[in-house]
Amino acid sequence: MNSLIVATEPLFVVFLAWLFLGEKLGARQIGGFIIAVSGFFLLSNVKPWDLMGSFAQFNAGNFLLLLSMPCEATQTVGSRALAGRVKPAS
Repeated sequence: MNSLIVATEPLFVVFLAWLFLGEKLGARQIGGFIIAVSGFFLLSNVKPWDLMGSFAQFNAGNFLLLLSMPCEATQTVGSRALAGRVKPAS
């Protein structure tokens, strides 16, 4: 389950880049995003009709890992935003 959660980081990057950097999402990107989110829910056995029961399978470690993915994506998007404006340290 942990590797499946870590694999969601690119999804958060796409969403945050669209939200904060104004990147355009074409039909292929939107389609890929929907397929990836659907695959995550399918592989993690999350049932839309029983969300509370499905999320009861998550332990504290999985929940913390899931919360860290938007933080990692924020760092990635922030680095991209600053890459053209800030000179490297070395």
